[in-house]
Parts: sequence; structure tokens; C-alpha cells
Amino acid sequence: MRVRTKQGTKTRNVTTPSAYRFSGFTLQGVIYTLKTPLLCPVEQEDGYFIECPEYKIYGQGKTLQAAELELASVFSTLYKQYALEDDSRLTGDAQQLKRRLLEEVAVASYSAGDFIKVLKKKGFEYQPEVTHHEYYALYYNGIKTSIYTYLRVCKFWVYRLSCGYRSSFPRKKRIATLKLSNFL
Repeated sequence: MRVRTKQGTKTRNVTTPSAYRFSGFTLQGVIYTLKTPLLCPVEQEDGYFIECPEYKIYGQGKTLQAAELELASVFSTLYKQYALEDDSRLTGDAQQLKRRLLEEVAVASYSAGDFIKVLKKKGFEYQPEVTHHEYYALYYNGIKTSIYTYLRVCKFWVYRLSCGYRSSFPRKKRIATLKLSNFL
């Protein structure tokens, strides 16, 4: 397989995972968590194809990440169309799918305001001089520390929450991208 690197194009073996562990995802401010992770087969031929036979859905894309995102989007649509629908509008099979989704999937939704309140409560203060994302620095005993976090906000929901520290090294170091549900 040909892979582009900073040095140019090189040929190397890149292994494609044979299965994708589908355990949950965050999409448009909604966190979906499956109580039992599913192993979905992955195929690669002119892109990636991830199939979830348990729910008869799939995702495909040019990259593995694109296929994962499409699978998450399709699952989100499935959940919204069945789990949130009134029983009187569903057939018998659809009602069974609804019950299964409600039993096996935990859903939580958080707004950007929820995260900002928690950040301020934990001692972070907004840094308006940084305009690319919403940066917050941690203050301890009134002194600004080298620990920071940023929110990448899209409309009214948080797309990504990262935190790290700044040091004397030329590059900033990122500690972790947090699971949004663990932060609150």
C-alpha cells in the first residue's frame, strides 16, 4: 500500500483491522454508549466498509475514520427514528427494535454551556486572546498555571474537549482528549 509521509511517498504494509469495536460515540453533542460493545467486521477494497450485522447497518468511506463516522451517523439516525418514535406508529418488528435500542444504548446530551460552567467551577478562566478555539487556563491561588483546556464548539454543542500543559519546549504537549461524559 502506498502511504504519503512528510518525506514523500513510500510503500509499506499497513494492516487493516479485521473488526471494529463499536462501543459508543459522540455526535452533535449527543453521547451514545452501548452497554455491550459490538464487534463489527471491517473490509477494505476501494475504501473501508464496516458492517454492524446486529442492527443491519453499515458505514463506508475512503478512510477508516470516515467509515466510522458514517456508521455512527447511521446508528444515530436509526436510534432517533425508532427509539424516539411513538409505539402506535411502529410495526411489531420495529417495536422490538425500539425496546432493544432503549435497553442496550445509553444516551446523554450536553450543551457547551454545561462544559463552560464545569470549567469555571474547577478553576479555569476564559482566555480571550486566543481566538481559534475557546481556550481556558487553570488558575491556582490566583496564579495562571501552564495547564489549559480548549473547547471546539460547533453551534451550541461541544465537538471536542482537549487539555494539556504548556512547557518551555517549543511544542505544546497534549495530555489527553477526554471522554465528554467523564468530564461532567
